[in-house]
Amino acid sequence: MFRHIFDRQLHWVFGRILIALLMSPPLGAQSPALPIKYSGPPTKAEITSGDLMTRLYQFADDSMQGRLYSTTFARKATDYVEREVGRLGLLPLGENGTFYQTVPVVIRALDPASTITVGRRQFRAGKDFAAEAATRRFTQLHGVRPQYLGLIYDTSRVPSVEQLAGKVVLVREAFRLPEDRNRQGGFRVAATLPGWNRALAAAAQVIRIVGDSLVPDYRGFGAMQPRGPEYLADEEGLLGLRITTRLAEAILGGSLNDDPAPIGGNALTTNIQFVDRKLDVARNVIAMVPGQSGSNGEYVVLSAHSDHLGLSLSREEHNAAKARSLFFFRMEQDSAFPKSPADRAGVLAGLVDSLRLLHGGARVDSVYNGADDDASGAVALLEIAESLASARVPPKRSVLFIWHTGEESGLIGSRYFTENPTVPLDSIVAVINLDRVGHGSVDDPASVDSSGRIFPGGPGYLQLLGARRLSGELGDAFDRVNSALHLGFNFDLSEDAPGHPQQVYCRSDHASYARFGIPSVLLTTGGNIDYHSVTDEPQYIDYTHLAAITRLVTATSLEIANLDHRIHVTMPKPNPKSACVQ
Repeated sequence: MFRHIFDRQLHWVFGRILIALLMSPPLGAQSPALPIKYSGPPTKAEITSGDLMTRLYQFADDSMQGRLYSTTFARKATDYVEREVGRLGLLPLGENGTFYQTVPVVIRALDPASTITVGRRQFRAGKDFAAEAATRRFTQLHGVRPQYLGLIYDTSRVPSVEQLAGKVVLVREAFRLPEDRNRQGGFRVAATLPGWNRALAAAAQVIRIVGDSLVPDYRGFGAMQPRGPEYLADEEGLLGLRITTRLAEAILGGSLNDDPAPIGGNALTTNIQFVDRKLDVARNVIAMVPGQSGSNGEYVVLSAHSDHLGLSLSREEHNAAKARSLFFFRMEQDSAFPKSPADRAGVLAGLVDSLRLLHGGARVDSVYNGADDDASGAVALLEIAESLASARVPPKRSVLFIWHTGEESGLIGSRYFTENPTVPLDSIVAVINLDRVGHGSVDDPASVDSSGRIFPGGPGYLQLLGARRLSGELGDAFDRVNSALHLGFNFDLSEDAPGHPQQVYCRSDHASYARFGIPSVLLTTGGNIDYHSVTDEPQYIDYTHLAAITRLVTATSLEIANLDHRIHVTMPKPNPKSACVQ
């Protein structure tokens, strides 16, 4: 007993040392020891880290409930943006003289009378399973025995396309229990994602086991938000199924474990139906700082997305989740990291204790706050808008600010705007899109190369994607401003490489504009340990670095707006109906 206590004390001390190493910022960076809650002073015209902090803590607060697209909480986020741009004196360029553009949404809600039958046992919607469907017609399962694959994204094995093609497969959802992180080897998961996703895409049906109980989403247990012709098309689609451990064990005919099993167990039959309804809560926010007269009605567009992922389908202790992310990333990067399982377990335990001490104790968390993704970009746009709106001399061209909705659900808001623009598309000379610009330190896994190796950020880290794909002039403008203002940014272009497996170029809103031949660039500080996690909260944002990026974008947008010519498009324009190509 005393030895256990002594070991625990040593592990706690080791953990305190480790957290200091893991969380100590590079020279001149924002201290990470920030409060969980914060209410700052009113913002001013000057771009400052304090202003950004004031805004971001409001925009990514728990009260926003993760800003899930097409919910009242996403609407609450756009209400905040609308109030701010109105207060700053920007001009509305949405619909009917407002700042809003309503994006049509069709919700498919799961009928609570739906059932799944396994043998003689019947399981109920909402209690034992949740379901989604993206089309009018979908494939019901009749007498099917799924193939169990164990833990999804397990780095020790990656199924092939041939193994899963046309099959119904059953997987245990990742990161439900602490040991999942150990099994998956931390950020090695990034290297296995493409292979796993290709194989799962070849399956006829993927059923996910989410734990002992379901966590309801905003609309009950399962809904999709498709819109327009894609949904109305009468084509065969798939069900998206989430099931409990109880239902999974009935299918497998035994206790659940992580070892893949051959096809066997008990057959299942689905009787699942949905109820459709239309919503009008999804909105883009569109505002303008007008240019000088004689600007020929041309615009430089600055964009970000206002939505995020909503609530997690599982609840976890926040500090433990943060500790695991820090732990595994450092383990991947540090060759001197403890090797034995016992020592590693001690370090992780100490790190959890240290974070709980730092943050005032344990707390259960299920909110995807999206502080970096993309509250960082959204508030940077507000900061730029306040700066430009208070300038004595307006730019030659107008600057159009667009906060898109539905980026996380498939670039829905930006696609809708480009198909239903409130200004002529050919009047847009360039698009600068900010998505995840709040990290980038040496403690963040900022980029992944084509072989799956992960590289950290560092001082001045910033990725540019697409800056020279349609016109070299857009990239040149960033280079000139960075040099002239001595901002010290180190632009990482690695993930902009054609065919890069991470497909980052096609995953944010700038891609909706680039498909129409508009020079468009994505600015991002890349991946980080909080990406799409409940730990993506305001206290982990590097506000000093965010302020520097905001100044870079402000100056570059002015440079483009004041050019005596439009940016020349030197590459062939894509077919806007074709899929994006990395």
